[in-house]
Amino acid sequence: MTREKAIVPVKPRKHIDQAIRGNSWGPVKKAIRHYEKEAGTSANDLLTFIERYTELYDAVETSTMIKAAAFLNDQSVGNILKVAGRAIKVTLPAYFERKKVYKFIANHPGFKELPAEHEHLQRLVKKEVEEKSDHLHAAAEYLRVLTYTMKSGKIRVNFEGKKVSLPRLRGNLWEPDRGLRERSWRLIFDTIAEKEAWFTKTFDKLRSNREKQARKAGFENCRDYFHHKRGRFDYTPQDCFKFHDAVEASVLPFIKELNKARCDELGIDVLRPWDRYVNLGGHPLKPYQAPGELVEKMIRVFGKVRPEYGATLQFMHDHGFIDHENRRGKVPGAMCTPLIDYQCGFITANTVGTHDDVCTLAHEGGHAMHDAAISSIPIGMYHELMPFPMEAAEVASMAMEFLVLDELGEFYKDPGDIALARAYLIEDAVRLLPWVSTVDAFQQWIYTMPEHTAPERDAFFGSLVDRFEGAAGIDYSGLEKQKRVMWIRQPHVYQSPFYYIEYGIAQLAAFGIYKNLRSKGRTAIDMYDAFLHAGNSKPLPELYRIAGVNFDFSREYMAEIMAFLRADLATTRP
Repeated sequence: MTREKAIVPVKPRKHIDQAIRGNSWGPVKKAIRHYEKEAGTSANDLLTFIERYTELYDAVETSTMIKAAAFLNDQSVGNILKVAGRAIKVTLPAYFERKKVYKFIANHPGFKELPAEHEHLQRLVKKEVEEKSDHLHAAAEYLRVLTYTMKSGKIRVNFEGKKVSLPRLRGNLWEPDRGLRERSWRLIFDTIAEKEAWFTKTFDKLRSNREKQARKAGFENCRDYFHHKRGRFDYTPQDCFKFHDAVEASVLPFIKELNKARCDELGIDVLRPWDRYVNLGGHPLKPYQAPGELVEKMIRVFGKVRPEYGATLQFMHDHGFIDHENRRGKVPGAMCTPLIDYQCGFITANTVGTHDDVCTLAHEGGHAMHDAAISSIPIGMYHELMPFPMEAAEVASMAMEFLVLDELGEFYKDPGDIALARAYLIEDAVRLLPWVSTVDAFQQWIYTMPEHTAPERDAFFGSLVDRFEGAAGIDYSGLEKQKRVMWIRQPHVYQSPFYYIEYGIAQLAAFGIYKNLRSKGRTAIDMYDAFLHAGNSKPLPELYRIAGVNFDFSREYMAEIMAFLRADLATTRP
């Protein structure tokens, strides 16, 4: 399949009728039963069945994701009812059917005879079959997360005579006025602290529900359950602790240097939490004026990285698959919803006119390029959303932030601004590693200490902030309450337990790809593209090898990467 054919409204199908769109469950279920009866006994027969099922599943998942994206961008009563109706009529039946299909595949005579190249497929199928279903608790989880998402997205505060959202207030943290930054930061976390009772109650209900799921599945604690559920075949919880320690030993010294330099450039004695984001050039970077310019410029940037990337982003823009402006009733943060049948993704964001918007769109655009690449894989287990490893998915997005660095002239004409933007990304990405360690260590503690209280939880989080931020020179004096509730602003803790260490592992890989870009040029982009097209067809270490990087988060490897970034930053700063 050519790249040109990849960017069409609905991808061509080999097995099923092009008219099937997955909006009705009956025809899909009927087709699955028919294909099961037709499946022969050989390994090739099984692969044919998997391809047929994949086309059906992709149709259902894409139509589901379209409605989910509509809800994420407009949490109105109408969209809530549409999502709920869809869940009852299509999404839940498809989810239950998926389990049956995996069992059919595992029990097929050809399953054990699959060629060696599909060994990873066997591992994925076995894991799904062995996992016990708990539909009651899963439904309870879904509804509580939905409630959290809706309520947090509607929070508005009065700031200097205007009602603004927390994401828009956060945009002030890039402003040169230190007083404005401090007032904004304090209001964000004072607001969270005021609403802590509700957030705490909501989380405790989620935690209790998750503990019940873990026990029912036969696990001693939630931590082990979720590591298994997320298909972490290639590393263990103990490896996560090694990651935290490696960050503390090899990354914090570099960040301490960055913080000292930041204090010197800002002319301050102590770095406060609201001083971390402001650009050091004395003025906030303004990458665009009108909201529409952001997407138009990014399309040109992506096209320079690789022509088909620009074409895919253009296709998404033309079909309304990029909704990036912040507004009331929209889910906080940013995400890319896969649309496999359309061979792209749907980007949701909350842009407010800062350089962070450029990084966000590049990041989510990387996910969309991944979606476009994997949509041509005929075996659904290699591109399905549920079993897809985030350690691979986040490489696609994080690496793209670095691949666009050399094309920032589309956003800035002043070479000094371009240098500032490049330095900002490097510094911001390095700072992510201790935050990832903080969030992961927090969840490791939460889910192995089931009897803890809410005050103990907040206190432990505060100690982690001291370990990974205070030790690097960020001063939280007088901010004890705000510091302890900062975790509430991390939606992953509510929405996707243990979905965070992946960011750190993937960030290291993205650094490796950037290192390759500097030493190998466009060959690094070719390796990145090969990685995208591999999907989830191989174990993580092999996928990383295809990308040209190591699956390694040891102290030594982190120190090597930090040395490269330190040197690169020295040549990048204006």
